[in-house]
Amino acid sequence: MLCAMDDIAEQLARRDRVRRHYSQSLTPEQRLDAMSRHQARAWAILRSNPDGYAHFIRRNMKVRAIDVTALHAKQ
Repeated sequence: MLCAMDDIAEQLARRDRVRRHYSQSLTPEQRLDAMSRHQARAWAILRSNPDGYAHFIRRNMKVRAIDVTALHAKQ
């Protein structure tokens, strides 16, 4: 007898196999086009929410910021 978790795991595995097969059937140009559309859609969604976009920018800049104390500690 399968528990609900096994059933979900099998469904996810089946879904992944179908997606993988579909992805492998595409040409490189088709894959790049799909990725470009996906990124454009993601940016549109992100920019449609001013609070979410502001949070993204703050987090992104925080990750890229240079930690001055870490630079002085190395010298």
